[in-house]
Amino acid sequence: MVLQRGSLKWSNREGLQGSVLQAATTNKAWDTLENVFKGIDKVKKVRLQNLRAKFESLQMKDSETNFYYISRVLLVVNQLKRNGEEMEDS
Repeated sequence: MVLQRGSLKWSNREGLQGSVLQAATTNKAWDTLENVFKGIDKVKKVRLQNLRAKFESLQMKDSETNFYYISRVLLVVNQLKRNGEEMEDS
């Protein structure tokens, strides 16, 4: 499995399908899928932690205009929202 820029791309799609199709029971198939998606959830959780830290450390640079600072803030906020973070507009 390969994660690439926010979208999930399967490099071993046939292997996953084979594992699910060859499972002896539906519970085994479900367990296989559950294990794959647990890894995805962990990656997403780490990504959110990094983005939160980036958001909290944002500071306006001396040479920066308001427009560019706000653009940087919005970039991080949009990345957080895209990854499932719920943020209130205020």
